[in-house]
Amino acid sequence: MKIFEIERTLGHWPDSAREAAVAGGVTFPDCLPVHLIADSAVVKPGKPVFIPDFAHDWHMEIVPVIGISRLGKTISTRFAPRYYSTVAVGARLVPPADIPSDLARCFDGSLSLSESIPFGENDDLTLCLNNDREMTISHDDLHIEETIALISRFATLKMGDLIIPCTCGLATEATIGDGLRCSLNGLTALELRMR
Repeated sequence: MKIFEIERTLGHWPDSAREAAVAGGVTFPDCLPVHLIADSAVVKPGKPVFIPDFAHDWHMEIVPVIGISRLGKTISTRFAPRYYSTVAVGARLVPPADIPSDLARCFDGSLSLSESIPFGENDDLTLCLNNDREMTISHDDLHIEETIALISRFATLKMGDLIIPCTCGLATEATIGDGLRCSLNGLTALELRMR
């Protein structure tokens, strides 16, 4: 399983990536900053998240996670909807900004995932954090088709691969002893403890 994290905020799509996706021409990796996360970063279901001691002031970021459902390489945006069918909620443990290393962003046990639910090309998502902060994300803001098209030019996508298409601004401080509850489209999707 490969996990691709796209370094962009919700709704923002770089002009260079947009032009490349539309034109179908040659692209360069820097048009869409991507981090490859090891599968060891995923916390097993029901297990707590352990806050590492190599930094202070951690926070937990809530992200949508798209599941790839079939094998593909060099996928056009037109056919990209055939390559995904599920979405999950991810809670990602993120160090403070003064630790820029990729290793600090994707260490073992840094990502907790909910169960996946069906997700189609016209569906929107509603995420809620700790029953008090909620946001709705439109399908268009995720740019899933363009993301799949660009990633698949450099890597073969396989069933079970995951894409974190953006950060969406839902975050909370991560402190030992705290809990986190997140819902997806009105249903409780993820509950975890921090230790």
